[in-house]
Amino acid sequence: MSELIHPAAHMEILLIHLSALSTYIANIYRHPSGNIKNFLESMENLMSSKIFSVNKNIVICGDMNIDINSKTSTVENYINLIKSFNYEFKITESTRATETSSSCVDHIIV
Repeated sequence: MSELIHPAAHMEILLIHLSALSTYIANIYRHPSGNIKNFLESMENLMSSKIFSVNKNIVICGDMNIDINSKTSTVENYINLIKSFNYEFKITESTRATETSSSCVDHIIV
């Protein structure tokens, strides 16, 4: 069973319930030009939602277009938000690389 939570200008979410495994997968996409402040607020609302507070088996994954290896206050706010709900990043190495740059913008969070 899958359910589109809400499309918004700053992110799209597809929530999939794997009932046989008692697990939810939240697949999220944030457009690179999307408003990061709105994204962080939406992430906090999602992680505070009843689905997240009642269920323990939740995987968050997707293309957040936030490089968690960069050292900015926005990235720090995002990482702190995730950690405040006792989740952790399972990928911390580059997920996109070119000859001149690399970034970790695709996340798996459990």
